[in-house]
Amino acid sequence: MRIFSIVQKIFSTVVILLSVESFAQGRGQIAGLDRWVNRYAEMQTVLDDGQPWTFENQLTTLALGDLHGDLNAFLQVLSQMDLIDSETGRWKGAAMNLVLVGDLINGAGQSRSLLTYLMQLQNEIHASGGYLHLLVGNHEIEVSKGDEDKMPQRDQREFTEHPIDGESFEQIEDVFRSPNRYTKFLSQFQMMIKVNGALFVHAGIQGWLMINRNLPGAINSTWRAWQRHWSADRDKRRAERPPRETRWIFHEEDGPAHLQDFRLNQRPRRAIQQNQFEYLMNYLGADYLIKGHNMTPDERIQIGHPELGPRVISIDTGISEAKGGRISALLMDRQKGIAEPIYFNRPGRSKFKSIRERIKLAIENRCQVAL
Repeated sequence: MRIFSIVQKIFSTVVILLSVESFAQGRGQIAGLDRWVNRYAEMQTVLDDGQPWTFENQLTTLALGDLHGDLNAFLQVLSQMDLIDSETGRWKGAAMNLVLVGDLINGAGQSRSLLTYLMQLQNEIHASGGYLHLLVGNHEIEVSKGDEDKMPQRDQREFTEHPIDGESFEQIEDVFRSPNRYTKFLSQFQMMIKVNGALFVHAGIQGWLMINRNLPGAINSTWRAWQRHWSADRDKRRAERPPRETRWIFHEEDGPAHLQDFRLNQRPRRAIQQNQFEYLMNYLGADYLIKGHNMTPDERIQIGHPELGPRVISIDTGISEAKGGRISALLMDRQKGIAEPIYFNRPGRSKFKSIRERIKLAIENRCQVAL
């Protein structure tokens, strides 16, 4: 393990030097670039496992902010856009990129139902020729590493009320710290992706992107490595532990699911600056950064950032009933070159009852009943 860490540090130092030199030659020097980059020199990743993080196609993209366990709000968006059958919940829309930017769980009491539904919906969207992209938020990280206090009691009850894969759990931390269909599903999530030139991440980006020439893929791989470690059988957990130097990805100050640098107000003192942000976006070949994590002050999708410029789009409008904000989605049409915010009324509690009953039946039957 120590040899791995030494090799990683040497490799990272070389890459950082090359990146700084390339930038200085190609785009001109950012004041303090060396100091900025060196702040992240100790941050490591596991090796890239090769799973793609960039997706290029001609499909429309629909992106939603933090759902926080609100299945009803999610169904309202899909139903109002005529993408699902409002009685069965089955996908009937055309092929598209559907992106959820993390924090799917914790809040409205429907976290298990939402994840169960997404497992089914993923297959149906893929069958239509589209893609369901699921990102990791700080709430997925917290419960995965055993911080059960982050999950409200009503969300916990959904997971402990019925067995999972034949096993009953009394404590929510045991659900996410064991191998089962939900932890396996979470291992498919990504920390950041680029879809048709738009970079999606839960909270934001920083100078750690310069540690490795293919860092987005390596960051995603590091999440998967830690998630496999946390959810492994106890006797395998120690053997599969990733290097300590990779733990920064889930730290509250710097990780891509925790950063506060892209808040619309009250940003941290050492938050990323516009010239640094612009460099990273060009470095990744991205046109826009689309994020959740911080609820917008007016509960509307914010296109542009007061300090970071027009390439930041904030889409956390407090969709979940637990947040009391506005249900929204961002529709991006590549062919027309537009990004359009769409807003929806909050559904009554009796709406989508038949879909919820199907999901509950699937949960009670260990997800063996088709939705």
